[in-house]
Amino acid sequence: MQLSGVLRASAASLQPFASDRDGTMIAASPVETRFRLAPELRYAHFGLIGEVDVMAGALSGLPERALGLGPSAHPVVTPAELRQLYVEYRGDTFVVRAGQQTSRWGLG
Repeated sequence: MQLSGVLRASAASLQPFASDRDGTMIAASPVETRFRLAPELRYAHFGLIGEVDVMAGALSGLPERALGLGPSAHPVVTPAELRQLYVEYRGDTFVVRAGQQTSRWGLG
C-alpha cells in the first residue's frame, strides 16, 4: 500500500473596483486550498488506485452571491470530491483499467 498527498494553498488580492453604474464595490481576495490524497493498493499485476480532493476551493474572499455576478472563477470549498477510483491490470506490454479516471487529454 502506498499513500501520497499534495497540499496546495494560494491567495490573490485585487484592488476594490466599481462593478456597476451604482458604484457597487467589489474586492475579491480569494484564499484557495486543496489537499489531494492518492492511495494505491497493489498485489502482483493488479492494483486499486484512488484519488480524492479534501477541502478544495476558496475558503474566503469571494464576492457576495447577492451581487448577482454569476459564477466565480474560484470554486466554493467542497469537503471532499472523488477524482479517481479504478482497478487496473498491468501486463508485460499493456495496462487495462476500469473505473472513474481523470482525463489528461491535451496536457502535453
